[in-house]
Amino acid sequence: MSNAPLLPVADRVVTLPEVAALSPCRSASPDPTGLAGIGWRHPHYRELLDRRPPLGFIEVHSENFFADGGAARELLRQARQHYALSLHGVGLSLGSVGPLDDWHLDRLARLVDEFEPWLVSDHASFSRGVPRGAAAVVHSNDLLPLPFDAAALNTLVDHVDQVQTRLGRRIAVENVSAYLGLSAWADPPEVEADFLRELAERSGCLLLVDVNNIVVNALNAQRRGAPIDVVRHCVAWLACLPPPLVAEIHLAGHDASGDIVIDHHGAPVTDEVWQVYDAAITRFGAVPTLIEWDNHLPGFDVLLAEATSATAACHQAMQTTHPTGVKAVWHLPSMAISPVPVSRPDTAVDLDTLRCTQADLLAALPVVGPATDAGLAVYRHNTRGIAARALGAAYPVVRDLVGEHEFDALAVAHWHDEPPRRGDLSAWGDGLADWLSTSPAVAAAPYLPEMARLEWALHRAELVADQPVDPGADREVDAAGPQVAAGPASSLLLLGEVDPDLLTLLLAPGTTLMSFDWPVAAIWRAHREHDDALAPPASQMAQVDAPPTNRSRRLGDIAADWLRCEQPASSVLVWRPRWRAQLREVDSAAEAALLRALLSGTSLARALDEAAGLDFGAWLVQALQIGLVQGAVRR
Repeated sequence: MSNAPLLPVADRVVTLPEVAALSPCRSASPDPTGLAGIGWRHPHYRELLDRRPPLGFIEVHSENFFADGGAARELLRQARQHYALSLHGVGLSLGSVGPLDDWHLDRLARLVDEFEPWLVSDHASFSRGVPRGAAAVVHSNDLLPLPFDAAALNTLVDHVDQVQTRLGRRIAVENVSAYLGLSAWADPPEVEADFLRELAERSGCLLLVDVNNIVVNALNAQRRGAPIDVVRHCVAWLACLPPPLVAEIHLAGHDASGDIVIDHHGAPVTDEVWQVYDAAITRFGAVPTLIEWDNHLPGFDVLLAEATSATAACHQAMQTTHPTGVKAVWHLPSMAISPVPVSRPDTAVDLDTLRCTQADLLAALPVVGPATDAGLAVYRHNTRGIAARALGAAYPVVRDLVGEHEFDALAVAHWHDEPPRRGDLSAWGDGLADWLSTSPAVAAAPYLPEMARLEWALHRAELVADQPVDPGADREVDAAGPQVAAGPASSLLLLGEVDPDLLTLLLAPGTTLMSFDWPVAAIWRAHREHDDALAPPASQMAQVDAPPTNRSRRLGDIAADWLRCEQPASSVLVWRPRWRAQLREVDSAAEAALLRALLSGTSLARALDEAAGLDFGAWLVQALQIGLVQGAVRR
C-alpha cells in the first residue's frame, strides 16, 4: 500500500486504488459462495481425504502448518486438490501494542504462497507482548480482548495494513468472545460493530463475523444484569455492518454451564446461534459459512450434518430474500471509504495505557491460584489447558511417567519460567530437558531430562523439512545445499563412479544420534507399545482381541536389564523415513562413529575411516530398507 495518508498516520485511511490492488483470493479455488465448510482437525484428516464429502471449503489454523515439512503439510496439499481452503490464524496478534512478529508473518506468507487459499483471516485481539516485570516478549496463544477505543483501532489498522502489504491481498478480521471488561450493562450493539466497520474501511480489510461470539458476549452481558433480548441484540449488531465487508461467517457451540458462557467450540450450534445466523445471511447474502468445532470432536458424520444444516439455512434464506441471486461477497465495498469516529470519550486511552493494560494481563495469565475476576479466571484456565496440551503433544511419555495431574502443573510452571515466544506452539518446549534437570521432580525420577531430550528429538523430526529429491542429473552443491541425483537407487550409482572423498550420504530428515545414561529408548518403547495396544483399531481388519502389553512388567524387565549392565550408557538414533519419526538403539561403536561423522558433514571416505571394522555394504542395505539413507550426494 502507499504510505501517503489522507489523514495523519494515526488516523490514516486506505484509498480505493490501494484497496483495488489487493484481492482476498488469488487462486482458482472452487467458489464457496452459499456453501458451508468445516474446520479440518487432526482426528478427521484421513476421513476427509478418503470420503471427500461435498463441502464448500475447509478451514485450518494457519499456525498448525508452519512446520517446514512432515505429514500435516502433505495431507493439506492433498486436501487442497479437492477443496477451497481458508487459512484462519490465531497468532498474528493484530491488536498487540508493538511490532508484529516478522517470523510469524514470513511463515504465513510462505503458507499463503504455497496453498493459495481463497481467504486468510485472523482476529481483532492481542496475544503477544512484554508482561509486566518481564524483559522479553511472550506469546499467550490465546485471543485476549481489546477495548473499542482509538488506541486499539489505530494499532489494528496499522498491523492489518502491514499484513496485507506483505501478503499482497486483503485479509478478514474476526470479532472475538471477551470475558474481561464486561460491565453490568451491555454496550450498545453498534459499539463493537462500528469499531470493526471502521477497521475495515480504514485498512481495506474484510470481516469474518463469528455469530457464536456475538451470542456469547450478549449472553454474558445478560447474566450480568443487562436488560437485553439476546437475539434482538445480536441482530442489531449485525445491522451495523455493510454487507460487502463480510467475507465469511463462523458458527460454533458454546458452554453455558458455568457463571460465564464460554466459547469452547465443543458442542453443536445452539438454537439462538441458528436464529442469529438466519438474520446474518438474510442481511449479508450467501456468505461462506464455517462449522467451527475444535474440542470434544464428534464423529465426522455429525460435523458434516452441521455443515449441511448451515448450507440448507443459507439456501432457504436466499430463496426468500434474494430470488435473483447473490453478488459475490468479497467484491470491493461500494460505499465511500472514509473514517467514521466511533470511540467513546470514557473508554479512550492512549497507547502507553493500552500497552500497560496488555502487559498486566499477560503477566497474570500463568499465575497459579484463584482470580478475583471471573473473566480472568477463564483466561487463566485457558492458559493451563494450552500449556498442558502443547507440552503433552511433544512429551507424551514424560506425561505418562509424571502422571496427568502432576504434568499439567509442571506445564504451567514451565510456561511461567520459559513462556512461548511465538504463535507456533509446536516450537515451544525445546528447553524442557534442561529445565527438568533443575526441578525437584527429578529427585524421584532422574531419567526424566533424558526422556525429554529423546522426545523432543522425535517431535522435531516429524516437523523438519522433507528431503528434496531432484529427478534431474547429478549436480554439484549450490547455495541451496546438496542435490540428490535421482532418488536413493540411482544416486547410489555415484558410489561406484565418484571418489568417496567427494561424496557423502544423504540421511533422512530429523536424523540425530544421542547418548544417554539411562535406558530411555526402551522405556519410551514400552510406553508406546502399551498405548498402541490399547488404542482403537484403525480398521475392521485390525486384531481387536490382541492382548495389550503389560507395561509394568515390561518396565520392570527394562530396569532389571539396566541394573545388570556394567556400562549402561547407550546411543539412540532418531530419524524420519517418511512421515513418522523412528528410533532404535545403536549397539555398534563402529556404526555410531559412522553416523556421527556423516551428521557432522564430513566426506564418506572420512566417515568410513572413523567406522573401522564396519561391514559398510550390509549396513547400507539395512539403512536403505529402513529409510535412514535417502541417497548419495556430491559434497
